[in-house]
Amino acid sequence: MKRKRRKHTLLKTILLLLILLAAAAAVWWFLNGRSWKIKTGDSDNPMLVTQDSTAVAARETIRRSAEGSGTLEASREVTITADHTLGIETVFVRAGDTVVSGDPIASVDVDSIDEQILALSDSLRETNTALSSTSRDGSSSLSTPVSGRVRRIFAEEGDLLSEVMVRYGGIAEIAAAGELKVEFTPTPDVSPGMDVTVRFTNDDEDYKADGYIAEVQDGIATAVFDDSSDYDVDLEARVYDKADHLLGSGLTACRYPYLVEATYGKADEIRVSEGDWADSGSTILTRTEVAYNAAYRSLLKERSEIMGQLMELRQLKENPVIPAEENGIISSVLLRDKAPVRENEVMYTLMLTDRYCLKAQVDELDIEGVRDGQSATVVFDAFDDREYTGTVSRISSLGQNVNGVATYTVSIDLEGRPEFKSGMSGTAVIVTEEIPDALVIPVDAVQTKDEKKVVTVLTGDDLSLSEDREVVLGLVNHTQAQVTAGLSEGETVLVIGTTRMEDMINMMRASRRSGTGSGG
Repeated sequence: MKRKRRKHTLLKTILLLLILLAAAAAVWWFLNGRSWKIKTGDSDNPMLVTQDSTAVAARETIRRSAEGSGTLEASREVTITADHTLGIETVFVRAGDTVVSGDPIASVDVDSIDEQILALSDSLRETNTALSSTSRDGSSSLSTPVSGRVRRIFAEEGDLLSEVMVRYGGIAEIAAAGELKVEFTPTPDVSPGMDVTVRFTNDDEDYKADGYIAEVQDGIATAVFDDSSDYDVDLEARVYDKADHLLGSGLTACRYPYLVEATYGKADEIRVSEGDWADSGSTILTRTEVAYNAAYRSLLKERSEIMGQLMELRQLKENPVIPAEENGIISSVLLRDKAPVRENEVMYTLMLTDRYCLKAQVDELDIEGVRDGQSATVVFDAFDDREYTGTVSRISSLGQNVNGVATYTVSIDLEGRPEFKSGMSGTAVIVTEEIPDALVIPVDAVQTKDEKKVVTVLTGDDLSLSEDREVVLGLVNHTQAQVTAGLSEGETVLVIGTTRMEDMINMMRASRRSGTGSGG
């Protein structure tokens, strides 16, 4: 009995010692063990260094960013149909294959090509016979239905106008609405409505024209300027902003080109020159062998289409292979070995690989600051040592609520790369706001007391020498807060450890509503 009581007393003594040791360790950790550092991610700015649960207010760049993860997919998919009814010999591709424009998709039975050539030749003879017996009466002049400056004249005296139409698609090109354009790959700061200056050299003379950015779409910007002088088209031009910074370069062209059509007659006298202004209804040229009626023009059009199909089939017979029309990934194939494909039937679908799109899911707390056109840095799980730059192109307003948190799909456009594959997982970081030279402290140093934002400022070397001070906050992110009033650079604040999530969210929302201030 005594041995048991003695043993029980010993256990109580050991337990008491362990409790005392644990308490001493906790006190030591509180006073000495909570040293940490915060990095802002900007190597050019100083780091906030904290010792003994404190932080020194320092000036640096503070950023707010939105982050989201998602999957990669091709931006566009095209459907390729058959131009003719043909017999397929062998299909060379499967769904998932990557092809380059011109790669073989399938081989074609040459006998089926000959059958189509024979049938079209019979149709051509019938059309020629109908043409020879059809009346052709009409006007000897060709006029333009629109006003504008004549930019190109494709016909010359003596030309058969129907042949000029087949070759060029028109007899002359007119810049309707009196505007020219330059399409170019823009720098990131180019946006619709910007005033620009277009510079180019025409006949050894330098020109400068004021204009504006009409649109930025699919990675191409369009600068527009008045067609008020005798400029040529297809000139190498450079586009500058009003600060004389180069934005890009391209060729001058008609913004709204109008092709004057003529399906019959022979050019007699050309009445205009390139660079002339032509009013609606004015004569472009006179012609002989003219005045085909509607029936005759319809037969001419039918004949032209038949001849075009015959030319395609004869070229196909020389190399009986259906080629890929563009670079991309085969998403589906409907062709089958030893099976026919009918005219206008779908042969295959192709995901184009010139542009990709990352569909990233962004948290509801961050989505407010995301805007179209913002730059995004993307990292893929497959090669996380590389970063890619994309552009926000679309923000869905339909959220998906999972476990009480809503996320929104943000589409980020990326230029196609050989290493990209559809379905890859990636993460995008979008910088939505940035302030350089801001006075910054850890967000965990900020507390809410009586609906005011307060920090504890150390007034001496001892943690007990401190005072609570009200501060005004600017930009707030998940780890840092900008102080715009109430604190000076170099002052030391107490870092409590963890700001309540609700308080941090409220501070971030408040900073969005009120703006970021001037940087403190």
